[in-house]
Amino acid sequence: MARRVSRKELKQDEFGEAVLGAGHWVERNWNDLLKWAAAVVVGVGLAVGWGVYAQHRRQAADKLLAAAVRSYERASAAGEAGHADLERAVADLEQVVRRGKGASAQLARLYRGSALFHLGRLEDAATELRSVLEREEAAATLKASAAAMLVRVELAAGREDEATALLAAAVERPNETLPADQALLALGRIRSAGGQPEEAREAWQRVVDEFPASAAAAEARRLLEPDPAAQSRRPGSLPASSSAATR
Repeated sequence: MARRVSRKELKQDEFGEAVLGAGHWVERNWNDLLKWAAAVVVGVGLAVGWGVYAQHRRQAADKLLAAAVRSYERASAAGEAGHADLERAVADLEQVVRRGKGASAQLARLYRGSALFHLGRLEDAATELRSVLEREEAAATLKASAAAMLVRVELAAGREDEATALLAAAVERPNETLPADQALLALGRIRSAGGQPEEAREAWQRVVDEFPASAAAAEARRLLEPDPAAQSRRPGSLPASSSAATR
């Protein structure tokens, strides 16, 4: 009588057949399997290699950024004598913008815009600073610094309306670029210099009313105080210099 095959033995036979079948499949497709494995290895190698290269590139850009910032700071301290350092900083910062990504590139744009401003290249400076403001991923502190410098650039270029618009936008949308109290303070200064004393006082009064504990409020209170020199120049009186000349 034939021996009855147990379930355990049946499963062992099925497993053996499966292994044997897999072995036959590997023999038939060995070349294709090698090609697939090689492709995987190459892909992993490329990914690792690119990661190392990208990290090296970022480190090189960061070192160049640090050197360019040092050149900028030396130039700022040297005044007119630092022109060559400023030119060098502008060139180095352009390389950082090309090589770097993220915060490093945006910081390089900010410094480059400032350096271009000090070199008198106002249009190039404005372009660089606007690019920082247009980047959604740029940090708020970078945007605030870029906006403040751009106001200076626009005023230096004689574009008072553009500078005023930047400050007004900061007041309307606080915390996006410049703090609203600082924007109002600067707005008042521009209007005062432009022969609009009432509008200037209105801006400074808003600083005092809306931001009473801020440093800007302390400055606004000082600006709102009556000018003793203006008081002495009442109609019919002479300025101090004119009085001295007549003696």
